[in-house]
Amino acid sequence: MTPDRKTNIRQAMPGDAAAIHTMIKGLADALNLTGKIRGTVDDLLKYGFCENAAFNALIAECDGKAVGMCTYFPIFSTWNGRPGVFVLDLYVAESQRGCGLGEDLLARLASMAHERGATFMRLGVDNHNIRGQDFYQRIGFKPMEDECSYQIDIEKLS
Repeated sequence: MTPDRKTNIRQAMPGDAAAIHTMIKGLADALNLTGKIRGTVDDLLKYGFCENAAFNALIAECDGKAVGMCTYFPIFSTWNGRPGVFVLDLYVAESQRGCGLGEDLLARLASMAHERGATFMRLGVDNHNIRGQDFYQRIGFKPMEDECSYQIDIEKLS
């Protein structure tokens, strides 16, 4: 982070749900994927700010305004017998890009996860998000060439 910025990274609270949703839409806009956003602010409140939260989030503020976020949840590797953390979304406002805020968010998450015993961080990047792939590889993430992700809607299996 540059020393002249007044940036604060903190755990998200329920009052941040609208800002998180706005940043998710900003991420989708940047990736030309706006049509894929179906979640709402109410969904974020219901599933992210409850006793058994499905996700957590860090908020980056600059001069009191939310300018970045990192959503995540804990995971576990049964093969390695170790906990980790999965990054769902990482977003930095365009006005703040190039200042190290994305790396700061990930470093804060890594520190928090390490305190809880996590030994690895995992994330997914859209195939066409070359800028994101370059960023992650520049800071040390490696592509997992021996794995491929799949997804299905649960109702198709019930």
